[in-house]
Amino acid sequence: MRRFTVSLKGTRRCARRTAKPSAFTLVELLVVISIIALLIAILIPSLQKARQQALTVTCQSNLRQQLIGVSVYASEYNGYFPVGKNFDWEKFTYPKLTFADYIQDVLIPYLGGQRGDANPDVDFSGVFRCPAVERLASHDWMTEPEQNHYRYNTHKAILHEKGSGRAAGTVRSPSGAVLFYDLMFPDWRPKDFPHGGGTPLINVGYVDSHVSTVTATEYYDASPFAPHRDEAGNVFVSKGWDTICGG
Repeated sequence: MRRFTVSLKGTRRCARRTAKPSAFTLVELLVVISIIALLIAILIPSLQKARQQALTVTCQSNLRQQLIGVSVYASEYNGYFPVGKNFDWEKFTYPKLTFADYIQDVLIPYLGGQRGDANPDVDFSGVFRCPAVERLASHDWMTEPEQNHYRYNTHKAILHEKGSGRAAGTVRSPSGAVLFYDLMFPDWRPKDFPHGGGTPLINVGYVDSHVSTVTATEYYDASPFAPHRDEAGNVFVSKGWDTICGG
């Protein structure tokens, strides 16, 4: 009978080779770190943009709900817009607003939430809180629990000589008439605009219930600097109310 012998020397050598632990070289580690840093540099702006867009969408949803609230109010009050102020100092421009409720309190019954003056420690309604404004908080008073982050067009939606709301049917161009917009004033700077990042924007709600964005350039062109009491003459707040837009 023939005998066969098998040598295990080569096998042992292979085993020793495969058992040897592997490790990254310094160059390989630097390459991996560089790739990770590059990916982060690419992704962070995209994530920031996505976050900003999400805040803008939430803000637009708030405006749509406010417009719905006004629509329901008008249906109950023979087609008239509500009488409500944004700030107490508006009484110096329009004396009949002295004892008027704040616009957010007027709309609370139609939108849900709690009146701002009922409990100062309660966030009265998220519908009136813009998440982008809360994040920026460029002015300290904007972080107060009862602060409305939107402006109601008190210049045009109210007949101040009568102290009553204007009839919605008298608006010449509802699609161009501003009713609500992000808290903004002509003397504020682009950094105060809550949306847009590199292109500062505000969200605007119109009488016909559509919502769109307005750039800082468009806002400043239509709302040149003037004391707040003179804003009524600015194109931004007056366009579409008494004239046909584009006509």
